[in-house]
Amino acid sequence: SLNGTKPFDESFYTVSGCLEKMEEILSKAEDEYTKNMFGPEKERYKPHVDWYNHILGALIRSNTEGTLSKAKTIFRGMEEFQNNSHDENSRSNNQGAIRPCWSSPDTVSYNTILFGLSQNPGIVQGKEAGELLQKMNENYGRSNNPSIRPDDVTYGVVMNALAQAGMAPPRQKNI
Repeated sequence: SLNGTKPFDESFYTVSGCLEKMEEILSKAEDEYTKNMFGPEKERYKPHVDWYNHILGALIRSNTEGTLSKAKTIFRGMEEFQNNSHDENSRSNNQGAIRPCWSSPDTVSYNTILFGLSQNPGIVQGKEAGELLQKMNENYGRSNNPSIRPDDVTYGVVMNALAQAGMAPPRQKNI
């Protein structure tokens, strides 16, 4: 049960209020999971990738200051979970803070972050989108996991991010 979450109030109807409520519910579920992770009902409490994807999507769609950065900290936490790196000392790196998560990213997770990068045009974001696509391809190639396979949306969003940044893929530069 997620008892202890605050009831909805007027702030829920603002973008920041809605995002705060979503994060509060997810945090409560994560707390329940950590308390029950060795019990017989651990899967009942385990946060699902869809939960994280809903929050990533809401953050990116809100397009308010700082939300892309916040979404990236959640995404990096999902990557850390995928890499089985749960050491508290590894929760921060040169890319910034990492929010501990309990699910691995899937194609939707990657596409959501890539979409956020394409909505914030710039050379840094274009380069980051290209690097994230490369990482996604490497993860898929290593694991052959269909849940992280790049799809048409992935490539379209990366091309948009590169176009927004004024960056042409290397093959187009040679034409």
